[in-house]
Amino acid sequence: ISDAHKVASLKIFNAIKNFPEFVSGEKEFSTQVMQITKGLCLLKTGADGVYTGLIPEKGYSFAVKCVDGNSKATELVCLSLFIKWAGLNSLDIEKLQKLAESDILDSRGQKVGFTRLRPGTV
Repeated sequence: ISDAHKVASLKIFNAIKNFPEFVSGEKEFSTQVMQITKGLCLLKTGADGVYTGLIPEKGYSFAVKCVDGNSKATELVCLSLFIKWAGLNSLDIEKLQKLAESDILDSRGQKVGFTRLRPGTV
């Protein structure tokens, strides 16, 4: 990679880390992950429901896709990987676990279940 590309890549990386709301929007899952972890974990959704994650300080990256396209399941896998690999503090882990919790509603809007990270998953 050329020096010019290295400089450009570093600028993009710093922009994503410092302004995650411009990656996917203020209320999006990936933005919330990046805000909670203060840039220690970077996440981006892409085409066909593929999520890509980066833990820069560890040099780890991953891509996740659930075959059925279920974005909530994919999000849970990403959270599990971040919690397991990123070396986050307990407060950030707790916030990510809360982010994983959501109700499952039927076609009438009634709660029929919920999602969460199962204890011991990571």
